[in-house]
Amino acid sequence: MPTEPVEEQLFSGALDIPENAIGYSFQSLFLPYLANARKIEIVDPYIRAPHQLRNLFDLLSEVITMKPVDELVEVHLMTSEEASRADWRENQFNGLCEIEDSVREAGIEFSWKFDASKHDRQITADTGWRILLGRGLDMFQPFTSASRYDLRLRLQDRRRTKACTITYLRSDPSP
Repeated sequence: MPTEPVEEQLFSGALDIPENAIGYSFQSLFLPYLANARKIEIVDPYIRAPHQLRNLFDLLSEVITMKPVDELVEVHLMTSEEASRADWRENQFNGLCEIEDSVREAGIEFSWKFDASKHDRQITADTGWRILLGRGLDMFQPFTSASRYDLRLRLQDRRRTKACTITYLRSDPSP
């Protein structure tokens, strides 16, 4: 008699990530909690600088790898608009537009809204998981590399972390 697959028990609670550690990635930290999600909301007021935009793109790329090719996942970002300089604001806007265009073809319907009132950082999925992000998606040390073959460009688990806490909370999934 066939049995139903048992859903993997995911960790619920706080995970402390140490400073300068390696071995962490969005794939290991977030994908198990976002599996089967059709709607994901990211609240992170600091998606402004190029490395922060790259982190957002990396997360969306991971979501693409976990979803069925023919299914659509809606991802909405709430962030703050870069206010310090007009050229930085333009770079932020252009980066978000490029990300939107890039992931659309792979089945991610990405949208964003600027909201200066948000401070707390979190990812919420329609599966019932809410992930509180102490540092937001900006959990890796910035790096520059002259080499186009630098492993850190492709393998997040080779990047050094910033100390932070990620808290995983489970509630009933929304209907």
